Amino acid sequence: MKKIFMGVLIVILFAVYFLAMKYKWDTTDNVIAIVISFVLFLLVYKGCVLKEEDKLIKMGEFFLSLGLFTWFLSETIWAVADLFFSINPVQITWLTNVYSFTNLFILFFFIVSSYMDLKKWNWIQVLIDTFAITVCVMILVWVIFFDRDMRNAILTSADWISQLSIIIDFLTFIWIAVWFFSVQKHKIKLYIRFIASGCVMFLINDLIFFHQYLYTGYKPNSLLDANYLICFAVIAIGASLKTYKETDHKDLEEGIHGIMAGYNGFFLILAPIILILWKGFLVEYLLALVSVIMIYFLISYIAQKSIYRDRLLVNEMRLNKELEQKVEERTKELNRLIDQDAITGLFSRRYFLKKIKEYFTQLKENETIVLFYIDLNKYKMMKTVFGNYIGEKTLIMLGKKLEQFCDGENSILASYGEDVMVLIIRGGYTYKKALELGNRMIQECSTIYQIEKNHIQVSINIGISIYPLDAQNEGELIKHGDIAMFQSRNMGYNKVLAYEEHMSKRFFRKSKIELMLKKADYEKEFYLCYQPQVICDSGELYGFEANLRWITPEGEKIGPDEFIPIAEETGCIVELGYWAMKKAVEQLANWDTICERSPQIAINVSAKQVNENQFTKRLKEILDLYHMEPGRIEIEITESIQLEENREMRAKIIGAKKLGLSISIDDFGTGYSSLYYLKYIAANRIKLAKELIDHIVTDQYSYSIVKAVVEIADTRGIRVLAEGVETKEQLDCLKQIGCHEIQGFYFGKPLSSDEAIQMWIQNYKKAE
Repeated sequence: MKKIFMGVLIVILFAVYFLAMKYKWDTTDNVIAIVISFVLFLLVYKGCVLKEEDKLIKMGEFFLSLGLFTWFLSETIWAVADLFFSINPVQITWLTNVYSFTNLFILFFFIVSSYMDLKKWNWIQVLIDTFAITVCVMILVWVIFFDRDMRNAILTSADWISQLSIIIDFLTFIWIAVWFFSVQKHKIKLYIRFIASGCVMFLINDLIFFHQYLYTGYKPNSLLDANYLICFAVIAIGASLKTYKETDHKDLEEGIHGIMAGYNGFFLILAPIILILWKGFLVEYLLALVSVIMIYFLISYIAQKSIYRDRLLVNEMRLNKELEQKVEERTKELNRLIDQDAITGLFSRRYFLKKIKEYFTQLKENETIVLFYIDLNKYKMMKTVFGNYIGEKTLIMLGKKLEQFCDGENSILASYGEDVMVLIIRGGYTYKKALELGNRMIQECSTIYQIEKNHIQVSINIGISIYPLDAQNEGELIKHGDIAMFQSRNMGYNKVLAYEEHMSKRFFRKSKIELMLKKADYEKEFYLCYQPQVICDSGELYGFEANLRWITPEGEKIGPDEFIPIAEETGCIVELGYWAMKKAVEQLANWDTICERSPQIAINVSAKQVNENQFTKRLKEILDLYHMEPGRIEIEITESIQLEENREMRAKIIGAKKLGLSISIDDFGTGYSSLYYLKYIAANRIKLAKELIDHIVTDQYSYSIVKAVVEIADTRGIRVLAEGVETKEQLDCLKQIGCHEIQGFYFGKPLSSDEAIQMWIQNYKKAE
């Protein structure tokens, strides 16, 4: 609304001004000119200076508003001299000189406003442009302004202020021309274009004024004076457009480099056209202008080619720099990804190995580096039972709990393997202090994790090694931590153990057995022996348990307690178990040829073997191969959390039972024992673990457990066998409880196949 009001006011003032000019109301004309000048000054000052925050631009626009203010002062002095002192202002030379300050301030405005663009110009091209424009302008000035008469030029020199003003006008005009044609399209804002247009109009009008003032006589309050105000009005319009939001244009990548050929040629060609229109065909001056233009095009073409090549080189360097920067950024991102474990978000094994080397080189005197080798127990089984997602979530939660034991820059927690994390801490740690911290880790981490609807029981084992107490380098530190962790697992779950030298022997023994298992020839190195199983009350022999034994080619006997866990861990137990099963069925078939009624055989089967996809199918193939009646075979499966929670494994056990096989749960009462367990497992027999039987006579707790198991088993029609019976007192106690079957050294140690069948035949004859 204010802008509309000001616009209407200015239109009214100009209407009154032109009306006074027409009817020669000089007093009114002078007063209105002062008012218009002041209003236009206020519009420029408010629109440009007050709303600008950039200091450089603000300074340039201040010069512009100062130019209009100078004009307002000059108009005021002119009116005062004319109205109050009756002096002809034209005769006051210094007053004319005051007007010249407007020209100077306008030049300052354009110099300051184009400063930022000046830094982007290619000065070779700008000098060529400036030279061509200057020569063309000088020719036009000589022909049109001085009328090809040196006396007119000399006349101008008599008034050095006027001469200086004319020079300033030409310099300003040339500067504007070079600036406007030396920037790319859309670079100059709309309001600047309006201001520049008003200034160009002012310069042309000013040159006409000086022409009249010097040659033909200047008449005040003429149309020439009105043109000055019109020029200032255009400048004021530009100032009011400063807040106008233009459409953003993306800057071209090349930057500013000089006059564009199309604009330049058009502008220079205007020179001979103006000459023809103003003075007609003056051949010598037309030839001069055309020559300048042709020379300009030739030199400019060569310069532009050079500029183009330079620009290509600059762009190439810029692109190379950008490419290097992107490569550096991508490399940093790649290193970050490589240094971070994808699942847990902890540091990766690669980063850990790099940082531990730095720790070794930075270690101070009396400092130690303690390594905690942390293993999440049964992780693979956890993924099998609950799925990969739950397993990985468990790892993440474990990592979060372990992070609270970090000690800032003096520690690193990293994922070292699928289910292994390592924590190193630099400081003054002793074995005692390290073991205390390890036990706190176990207390914090070994608990039930709730993940979605699942409750995951987590247990860990920790091995500790310390540099330089038991390692000479980072490789040994990690290896000894691993060995200590492995030995802690032999003690049970949730145990922490510090490395001792003798552990390495055990570790290498395990590694040796593991390698021997992978290379073993089952037919030549393994054999079966058979331990008697008898009915508790009568002592009658009803079957045997097939036990696997191993003698290496070197004659070394390796007990099942040593090689079975390693076979389980490495996965060798699957094929070894099928081999043992086939041998046991084959032996039973051979016994059938010796006696009329042969015994039942119990065969141990690993949970990993049950979990194998072809388990039921391979069982049937073995039975069919020897035409064996399934009911004479019992498979013993060690109880585990997998049997309780893995539906697929339970389905496979049920499938084996449907074949006619008897199902026995071995080592019941250890590990994951649960009386509720019997509800889900379709077992025919339960084998009570030796650990319960060892103390049944003296320990009321063991006695009560065995009695409860027998009573519950009776209700479900499940037979109970007690293994590890070695004394008559244990036998009497089990008879009292009501246990069904017995197995142990009290009745016989494992026998060879020949000894076993002879024992069976003798027992069979007694029964008859």
